[in-house]
Amino acid sequence: TIIGLALAATLVLRPPVAAVYRLAAHGAVLMWLWRELSGLDGGPGYVTIAWGAYAVGLLVPALRLDRQLLRQVAMATLFLVVGKLLVFDLANVEAIWRILLFLGFGGLFLLLSYSLRSLWRPAQGGGPAQSGGPAQGGGPAQGATGSKVSQPDS
Repeated sequence: TIIGLALAATLVLRPPVAAVYRLAAHGAVLMWLWRELSGLDGGPGYVTIAWGAYAVGLLVPALRLDRQLLRQVAMATLFLVVGKLLVFDLANVEAIWRILLFLGFGGLFLLLSYSLRSLWRPAQGGGPAQSGGPAQGGGPAQGATGSKVSQPDS
């Protein structure tokens, strides 16, 4: 209820204040997931999976809608998940959980890196999905000075 009220308040508040409420709601969601899942058998593993799924759930719409703040929050959450994997889960989780978590998140990061071009839709043509470069058939590559860069023949 409190998280919903914080998010609802962002609709009527000015942007700088609304961003603070959104960040507070984000932190509350992470803490709520930790509190609810850590008591289960294998709970730290479930917390990591939930945080990772939540971060990807934030990242995909942030890339699709080109929302910079949401993208930064999602990336920070993914970095938090990696930190939790390396610092906490590596020491405190059973071996099978460690194996599954590291393999799962490794695969997830590979999938995200391969699908980044198709997910990101920047508004002004910046970012990895920009058109006009040699990868999209837009002509030869140019250096920083505007001169053509020689490419090896294939």
